[in-house]
Amino acid sequence: MSMKELKITATTEQGFKEQAYEIAKSVNTTDELAEFVKFISNVPLDYGTAVYAQCAAMLAAQHVINQSEQGGITGFQAGFIGWEMVKKFMSVGDCGLSIRDWENMLYPQYEEKFEKTIPRKILEGLQEKAKERLAKADEDERITRYSIHPEVRKHMESIVNGVVPFGYVIKED
Repeated sequence: MSMKELKITATTEQGFKEQAYEIAKSVNTTDELAEFVKFISNVPLDYGTAVYAQCAAMLAAQHVINQSEQGGITGFQAGFIGWEMVKKFMSVGDCGLSIRDWENMLYPQYEEKFEKTIPRKILEGLQEKAKERLAKADEDERITRYSIHPEVRKHMESIVNGVVPFGYVIKED
């Protein structure tokens, strides 16, 4: 593959994404990866396509590593990579994450995925985080007169005291 021969001809953001991802899937070696990163970095990008260009570079890198002697990851491992990317590139807390595929609502066998349940382990993590934030706010208030809004304080205190928020119920493992 020669990146000099490649062009992205799309005129829409969606088209750019599709073309960039398709090219990324054809990258098989570290030399090609370096060429692809240089190529995709020099394509005129805008606010939306810049994101897809970076995702395409990550996909190409994953493809190269997976094609190597060390590669051949399972679907489970690929899911782990997805979660790591979510944690790395998004500002998320450390109490736990959830992604819901709303299309599963089309199938009755997935009803349990849409129940308002929370694992006990997650609630315990929320309780610890609430304790930390309340203690920090109390310390800050003494120093800077900054405080948590009374409604937020009340909500966090209720979580610390074992109230499961927002009408959720604990789902035992």
